[in-house]
Amino acid sequence: MQAHSRTGAGSYRDEVANGCVMEHAGYQLSWLVAMLGPVVRMAAHTSLQLGGEWPDPGELAPDVSLGFLEFASGAVCRLSVGWVAPTDLSLTVIGDRGVLSVGDVWQASAPVVLRRNVPTSGKTNAYLGEPEQLPFVAPPTRYRYDDTHDLTVGAGVADLASAVLSKGEPFLSAGFCLHVLDVSLRLSEGRGVMEEVPPPSRPA
Repeated sequence: MQAHSRTGAGSYRDEVANGCVMEHAGYQLSWLVAMLGPVVRMAAHTSLQLGGEWPDPGELAPDVSLGFLEFASGAVCRLSVGWVAPTDLSLTVIGDRGVLSVGDVWQASAPVVLRRNVPTSGKTNAYLGEPEQLPFVAPPTRYRYDDTHDLTVGAGVADLASAVLSKGEPFLSAGFCLHVLDVSLRLSEGRGVMEEVPPPSRPA
């Protein structure tokens, strides 16, 4: 196991000390809060399963987090984050009229795909129609980071710079980002009880 990425910018020791939630939950939460609104209530449970598996790890944070989130829109969500899980960067939102999916939440420019419920003839159940790619709210970014993963992490910085120049509001506003951080910290602490989440300082 390599201690650093190809560029030498990161170490697995940093990741296991921060924990799976603080390293990765933001990818899913930013999509969920953008789609469903701010989290209003939540519960989380964490566990450490790989404590003896890391060579000279130093401090260890939980490596599994299971969260149940309720959003201001009325939607609910189960969110699983962990090192001990298959690599799956997808997100699925199931609604009463269809299913939304994102294939790779690490890509800010990943398309959102909708499959509508299509009623079947003479039956009470339904099946999903053909996938439809929804239009982008903003054009896909050309700013990328290519190390061990292909990430569009420059998208947020580019959007912030564009908002400053146009005197507008960036997609990832301060209130939005602080709300995602608040929920991430609660997922990482895993107190195991339902708790109210204060609203973001600005609408998410």
